[in-house]
Amino acid sequence: MEARKRKLENLDEADDMPDDAPEPERASIVRLDLEKAMARLVPAQRAALTLCFALGLSHEEAAASLNLPLGTLKSHVNRGREKLAVLLDAWRNKACHEPR
Repeated sequence: MEARKRKLENLDEADDMPDDAPEPERASIVRLDLEKAMARLVPAQRAALTLCFALGLSHEEAAASLNLPLGTLKSHVNRGREKLAVLLDAWRNKACHEPR
């Protein structure tokens, strides 16, 4: 919990990160942005994306794991991906247009 709290406190610092920041720092910022965006998804979408993309399960395997019909799982994956794209794009645009 303490590490998570430190991550959240450091988010404001990440917005001030210059474009030429070292790669490990940039990867850390991207990971935090993704975690924040994932937290804003509904639980079913978050679970579907985690199983399919983070764990590499097929749609069929993920649907069975979540005890959902295949079509429902695919809907959760597609809606979750769309929402993530919007959230991450909005944050990227905000960071690019903020004065430094």
